[in-house]
Amino acid sequence: MKSAGIFLLLGAFMILSFSSLVYADVPQMINYQGKITKPSGALIDTTVEMIFTIYDAATDGGVFWADTQSAVVVEKGVLSTLLGSTNPIPDSVFDGSVRYLGVKVGSDPEMTPRKEIVSVAYARTDGDWTISGNDLHRLDGKVAIGTTTPATYSKLHVQHDNRYAGWFTSNHLSNLTHVIHSEFTGSGTSDAKAVFGKCVPADGYGYGGYFEGGTVGVNGVVYPTGSASYMGVLGSVDGGSGYNYGIYGIVNSGYSRIGVFGGASGGVINYAGYFMGNVGVTGTLSKGGGSFKIDHPLDPENKYLFHSFVESPDMMNVYNGNIVLDARGEVTVQLPAYFEALNRDFRYQLTAIGAPGPNLYISQEISGNSFKIAGGEPGMKVSWQVTGIRHDKFAEANRIQVEVDKPAEEQGKYLHPETYNLAEEYDIHYEQQKQMKERLEKERME
Repeated sequence: MKSAGIFLLLGAFMILSFSSLVYADVPQMINYQGKITKPSGALIDTTVEMIFTIYDAATDGGVFWADTQSAVVVEKGVLSTLLGSTNPIPDSVFDGSVRYLGVKVGSDPEMTPRKEIVSVAYARTDGDWTISGNDLHRLDGKVAIGTTTPATYSKLHVQHDNRYAGWFTSNHLSNLTHVIHSEFTGSGTSDAKAVFGKCVPADGYGYGGYFEGGTVGVNGVVYPTGSASYMGVLGSVDGGSGYNYGIYGIVNSGYSRIGVFGGASGGVINYAGYFMGNVGVTGTLSKGGGSFKIDHPLDPENKYLFHSFVESPDMMNVYNGNIVLDARGEVTVQLPAYFEALNRDFRYQLTAIGAPGPNLYISQEISGNSFKIAGGEPGMKVSWQVTGIRHDKFAEANRIQVEVDKPAEEQGKYLHPETYNLAEEYDIHYEQQKQMKERLEKERME
């Protein structure tokens, strides 16, 4: 059958195939319509075979795609078909260069001239996207900006050589506002990450994540559903030869400056802080009580042994020992070389061992880091104890104030209200803890 004429009524094509990044999904096919008549001009009603080819030139040129559709329905001379419905059109066909459509009906020669493919309809919806060299690229369902080789496991890859690879803002204010929302929705037993940040520069600090908040800089929350161990914030350092800090807290202003604050309640065992290793404190340690806790020497498998700290109001050091008197019933006790540099206001105790020693006395007080005992029997064993008050530079600058008025903000509140049979509302930190719990509960409900 010879056709007297065929012309393109509409060729709607999406030049940029990034349907996943716009509000309306852009079709991945070309809607082609045309009109076929007999040589006499009469309209036809039939089914024809048509061959569609996309070239890179108006004449000759290279073929980028071709498809044969064996049963295109023509009604009253009008045909309509979707290019790419049987043989998909690869994204690589449209890289920003001009493309031409060739049409062939049955055994007739390909019609001339070829039609240049332009963007209309949905293509205009995607008009904010432009392809310019390596600026924007799509490969195998992945979107790349600034690179032609998107990362293997990424749907969106942005690469930039300037300050920011991405910039996101939102002016909507509510408790549900998220400028960026990242959520893992899969399942399994692996340790998935909703957000992963990596920054390892050759010189200087690298921050895997840097956050600035109006009240909370970083909020780590876990809502446990099982019996495993859970952590709201996990900090770890592995490697290197310098000082490593799993968690480093600094506060430079405010009425109450607390680098790290921990609270625990409601459990069978509650620790506001638990340290596996040595603990160093360069300032003053304040506490409600203190003890050592070890495996019980007589039953280490089943018991613990506790002893309370020895306290004093005046930064006291205690030294003691046993010594044997010489043939004259006296002896000189040698103290550490730093003793007098560290201590002042000495106190003494002597106890005879094995027999009474009513005449024991300190014959010479501490001088040159030693003191002398006399008045005992030759060969007598004596237990001695000496105490001193610290007077080193730190102690003199940070002398403990034994009795202190509470600040106005803390008056009427207690460090341990439960020991006075008072409710938790009387706790000094009650308001701060209440606000934090309310914030976390609100976030959980949302």
